[in-house]
Amino acid sequence: MSTLHVMPPRVSSAEELMAMAKVMEQEAARRYRELAARMRLRGEDHLGGLFEFLAGVEDKHVRKIDDRALERSAKPLPTMPVGWQIPENFDDEEGASRLLTPYRALALAVRNEDRAFAF
Repeated sequence: MSTLHVMPPRVSSAEELMAMAKVMEQEAARRYRELAARMRLRGEDHLGGLFEFLAGVEDKHVRKIDDRALERSAKPLPTMPVGWQIPENFDDEEGASRLLTPYRALALAVRNEDRAFAF
């Protein structure tokens, strides 16, 4: 697991904060789908289904963020500024490992949700 965390630049508006949150949610959905595929390859179809469900939850969060942004300003969110690095949601190396057990996959999801909550 990587311990290096790069702090993003200072947020200067609610729109920037919401744009960052949106990208984090999109990334989480993508990663959950990756975990779902990996679990299905291992024959863990029930766990694959759980990760697909979690990806769907993240997709709903993206839509809520978009809706809230439109309510606030009647315009879509800005794209992420160049140079911003979204805080790490998952450990790429561990997620790609052949040693990725169902327990480890769930632990990755828990770490992701902890980071999202802290954000």
